[in-house]
Amino acid sequence: MGSKPYDKAKSYQVDAILRACAVLSAFQFDGEELRLRDVVFRTGIKTTTAYRVICSLKEGGLITEGRPYRYRANMRKLESRKFRLGYAGQGITSAFSREVDASIRLAADAEGVDLVELNNHYSPAIALRNVDKLIAARVDVTIEYQSYEDIAHEISSRFRAANIPFIAIATPQPGAVYYGADNHQVGRVAGHALASWAKQHWNGQVDEVLLLGNSREGRIANQKLSGATVGIHEILPHLSGPQFLELSTGTFPHTLSVVRKYLRKRRARRVLVTTLNDGRAIAAIQAFEEAGCADQCAVVGQNGSIEGRAELRRPATRLIALLAYFPEHYGASLVSLALKMFDRRPVPPAVFVKHRLLTAENVDLVYPNDSLLSLNDRIAMDWHRP
Repeated sequence: MGSKPYDKAKSYQVDAILRACAVLSAFQFDGEELRLRDVVFRTGIKTTTAYRVICSLKEGGLITEGRPYRYRANMRKLESRKFRLGYAGQGITSAFSREVDASIRLAADAEGVDLVELNNHYSPAIALRNVDKLIAARVDVTIEYQSYEDIAHEISSRFRAANIPFIAIATPQPGAVYYGADNHQVGRVAGHALASWAKQHWNGQVDEVLLLGNSREGRIANQKLSGATVGIHEILPHLSGPQFLELSTGTFPHTLSVVRKYLRKRRARRVLVTTLNDGRAIAAIQAFEEAGCADQCAVVGQNGSIEGRAELRRPATRLIALLAYFPEHYGASLVSLALKMFDRRPVPPAVFVKHRLLTAENVDLVYPNDSLLSLNDRIAMDWHRP
């Protein structure tokens, strides 16, 4: 075998300086803090050597130790760019979605993150086009908020092909970190609230349980309804299967139409209603009120959005409770999770948000500042109730 050609330029290289360059290059965006083990993982340099390089760069002023044993580079790489986060939101017609959008914008701004934001408009076709737009924008991590289970595999396939990790809000998607409610558990809590109310006010005598779901949102989202069925049975075990009626609903107008049609044909006089979100709960209440039989229903909603909380405060409403998920806090948690994924740190496969049962008695304690609603939020709520 012949000897390798002599590389004169390489003979002048200094290994210590190359290692220092490698350590500085490990910091991928301005302000990023790394632990020693993060630097070792990204550079492949031995731990003891990496630590000596960090100490030397710290002494030379090129690295700062912020929190104990967490390091930050004091210089910017040429042509460097900030961490780029993609976000495809549900749409602005839902108060809950608007609160999630606003919280993500605030958190991204606070972290100095470059946010690429798109709107899925509750449309599967638009959601798929937005995936391609986010890939073209070269985002590092994506937060995906769309409700249709039948396109989840295609979304996952496109992000996986582009090597872009992503987080799925509310609707689980293959390969994504799930972020949202523990659907079966919150449904069970809703069922307990309905059954306890019926036991107190109707002596447990219920003619029918109305489950307002949506077949396109998939079995995971609809676990809120199966959980509610379990919760009701735990308190009112005498209710039988035929007394549970599931209807496929969607937007506010569609839900209103479906419940109106149900009321024209029904014979039941005491009806418990549970739904997938606040908007459908309000639509159901409006339909019962229009039919002049509001006192024959009791409703529990999901999400705890501004519009739902306003309905909960309305005198004589038949909304007895809401499961609140606190969307105003989603942003900080989601952006932190995305940064960990970008940093290749371990993250759980699912992050369940905290929930709390809101009633007319505690809503002002939990949300004392709702009287300061923005004009847009008031307009959105007025649209729901003529």
